[in-house]
Amino acid sequence: MAASKDRKTRVVWTNEELTLVVQEAVRLSLKDEDFIWAFVSKGQKVLLQDRQRVITGKNGINPKTIGEFCHVRQEILETGVPFEVVIEKEVLVERPRKDILASITTEELLGLFASRLAPIIELIPVLIEKASEKLETTREVASPSGRAEERALEERTARNPRVLLYGFLPQQEMDIREKSKVFNLDLRFQKKEGRQSEPPPSCQWCVVINKISHPAWNKLKKNFGGRIRLVEGVTQAMQILADINSQVCSGVR
Repeated sequence: MAASKDRKTRVVWTNEELTLVVQEAVRLSLKDEDFIWAFVSKGQKVLLQDRQRVITGKNGINPKTIGEFCHVRQEILETGVPFEVVIEKEVLVERPRKDILASITTEELLGLFASRLAPIIELIPVLIEKASEKLETTREVASPSGRAEERALEERTARNPRVLLYGFLPQQEMDIREKSKVFNLDLRFQKKEGRQSEPPPSCQWCVVINKISHPAWNKLKKNFGGRIRLVEGVTQAMQILADINSQVCSGVR
């Protein structure tokens, strides 16, 4: 397709025209005040980092700075003497801690706290688990007199209906054992499913803490049918045990 007749041909300046254009461009740049901010933004690099400002436009500098810029530029044009700017070497000075804290914003301070506390928060579940295991071990390694009392209690409850309490924490187990001594029930506790869990003993009833997985619940539901109860804590568990004990005393097993 032929080129459009309206398209302008490429203009190539002669040497004389090029000289005239460049001279005029330099003259205009020496009088320009619209982009002084850009030169000042670059010029402040001779200062130390903490003495530099954020300059992103004409509003970033004041009339005093513009006037000083024009004054120095005129001096350079009149004298024609080049000058050299000596950049100071940045010296690291240790600032007082209170000054450092005062310079930190609230958002930065919260971010710092969050980064420092994150590893500790992640360790809390591990510490709780270890504390629970230690408490369980301490309870099992009891004094001889304590073991004798436990054996006597086991003998008294050997003929009583067994109730499986599933998923309770060690402290909850201790509370339930202490409060249920008056019941004619043989209480058997089992931890949640895991490496340390054991097969559920032969029991007639089951009381389950509500923090249980669906597979475990379905398995227990299949074993106990209508004799399984779901509770939220020790208080509800004691109410269920009281109902079961009442049925036992009335002859319902």
